[in-house]
Amino acid sequence: DPSRRFEVGCWSHGRRYFFEAAAVAKEPVAREALFRIRRFFEMDAKWKDLPPAKRKVMRDQFLRPELVLFFEFVGIEYAKVQHLRGLLRSALHYAKNQEAALTRFLEDGRLKMDNNASERALRRIAVGRKNWLFVGSDDHAVSTANLLSMIASAKLHGLDPEEYLRD
Repeated sequence: DPSRRFEVGCWSHGRRYFFEAAAVAKEPVAREALFRIRRFFEMDAKWKDLPPAKRKVMRDQFLRPELVLFFEFVGIEYAKVQHLRGLLRSALHYAKNQEAALTRFLEDGRLKMDNNASERALRRIAVGRKNWLFVGSDDHAVSTANLLSMIASAKLHGLDPEEYLRD
């Protein structure tokens, strides 16, 4: 049903929490989690050029069992630290709570393990928002928005924005 929406988790976010626990707190459990997550990305990268249906088959056959073991590992390790405070507990808690969303990409070969592309696209807006405070006036802001829309449209259609605007 196309009207139903499902959260698709981002493994880059999950990995970041374990990285913080490994780098700052020197947690061996976090390093083990990072090793496993790296393997997920490496496996999935091998299948990036496959059609979505074939990618799903490969994920089901090879990646799903690894993810099951990962979340068993997370459950065991979280039980040991759930009453403590710290970066490791936070990383394990995030992974445990996000299991359904983090494994959603297994359901459809078109889904990605991370949302890095959309994060990069949003970063431009977030950075630009600070700069747009200084466009001068409402009229200047409208002109800037129009210009940025034309540049984004040119990029979307594979055109060189400078050449497009010059033309």
